[in-house]
This record gives sequence, C-alpha cells and structure tokens, in this order.
Amino acid sequence: ESNIFADENCFDKVKINKSINYRILFSIMLLVFSIIGTIAYSFYVEGAAGGFKDFLSIGSIPLIVFILLATMIKSENFKYLSSLKILVYNPFGDYNIKRTSFTIGVVKQLIVYLAIFLIIMVFVASFTLNLVYALNLMSVISSILLTLFFIYFLIMMQDVAILQNAIIKGRFDEYNSSNNTSGIYVLCSIYIGVLSFIVLVNFIRI
Repeated sequence: ESNIFADENCFDKVKINKSINYRILFSIMLLVFSIIGTIAYSFYVEGAAGGFKDFLSIGSIPLIVFILLATMIKSENFKYLSSLKILVYNPFGDYNIKRTSFTIGVVKQLIVYLAIFLIIMVFVASFTLNLVYALNLMSVISSILLTLFFIYFLIMMQDVAILQNAIIKGRFDEYNSSNNTSGIYVLCSIYIGVLSFIVLVNFIRI
C-alpha cells in the first residue's frame, strides 16, 4: 500500500562512451552481401529477368534516396540522417528521441505502403501480360522488395537503439512506439495472392 523505490546502488552503472558498434556493423555488412548475392544468383544463375545494373539503377540507390527524402518531408525532420549514426556509433548520445521515433514510424509505414503499391501494380499489369512476362515482372519487383526489406531491417534496428537510448537517458516518455505487424501480414498475403492469381489466370488462358 506504499510506494517502494528501488535502491539505485544495487544496479551497475552503464558505461556511456563513444565507440563503434562492430557487431551491428558486421551484421549490416553481412545482410548487404546476402541480399546482393541473392539478387546476383537470381539474375546470373537462375536466369531471372533483367540484370544487376538495372537493379542498381532502379531498385536500390534511387529507391533508398526516394524513401529518405519522402520520410524527411513527411515528418518535417530534416536532421533524420544524422540520427542514423546511432546504429554504428555513439548509441548513448543526445538524440531527439520524440522526433526520431516519430520519423521511424513514418518510414516504416512508407515502406509497407510502397511494397503493397508495387505488388498491386504487378497485379494490374498481369491482365495484359502472358505468364512469362508476368513472372519476369514479378522477379524484378521481388528484387526491389528485397531492398525494401533491407531498409526496413535497418530502421527496425535504429528503433531498438533509440528505445534503448530513451531508457538509459530516463526519457522513455518521449519515445513513440510504432507497430507495423498488421501491415506486414497484409503485404505477405497480397504478395502470395497476386502470385497465385497470375499463375492461375495464365493456366486458364492456356
């Protein structure tokens, strides 16, 4: 029936220093090489439509730039790029937790909506394409979806780092949580549904 406060002397103090987080840096590099290897394998070994140069010019760098610019404009947080350093350096620095966590929610939502839009675009195009061209288009869209997955993974890691920073700094009330689980489930359902629809319709045509 009374308020009980924890003895702060019972807890070890967190060492706050500016250092490079080699574990996250290694995981990011591993993920990058895995995605590049997967896409290169599909292009050069499996014979998927398009080429790696097309992916670099359409599905990677321009897409990342578009997402970052759209996010900063939507959230009106033009200093968002500076907060990305929390992934690999100075995780306990002084960040605008409220604005950064809000921007993270915006970019997560944008990625999910963009992925759904790309899949719907394939669905519409499948009405005028035969099975070969439709599946070729789906392979190109799938490579772009891998890029979106990579960006979403980085943003999710940044979200965790910002949450940790908010807890360590005693500013948890400034953190805005964002849950996109339902959107991801919808995305997966639409992807599988469109792919099944393309194959089914073209089998009926044959």
